[in-house]
Amino acid sequence: MIRGASISAFTLCLAGVLVVAQVPGARTAAAAATQFACTGVKIEPVSMKQAPITVKLNLVSAHKIALNLDNSDVKNTVTSDDQITLHFRTRDFTGEFFHYTNDLFLIYHSGHLAKLSCTPAQ
Repeated sequence: MIRGASISAFTLCLAGVLVVAQVPGARTAAAAATQFACTGVKIEPVSMKQAPITVKLNLVSAHKIALNLDNSDVKNTVTSDDQITLHFRTRDFTGEFFHYTNDLFLIYHSGHLAKLSCTPAQ
């Protein structure tokens, strides 16, 4: 009876060590998944002419993001973040990032719209 108990304790201890060993790797993968490279087009409202646009998006925390638009850092304020969307605003536009699809929409105060597809940065 005691022998069976010590085997179970050893198995539990070994399983715990394996789980703890995996945590740093999982944390690194999660951190990498919060950085996105986004490409898309900015649509002109009158002539529907499209211009290419690139954005680097880093989801730092639930209340903070880093945003780089065409190689220029953009000051922003996160207004809400839930399981489906992240909403933020800047001086020039309001942004919506959809967590499930990695789509980013920038709605400019001037009437322009940018639609971007984001992929996790390497």
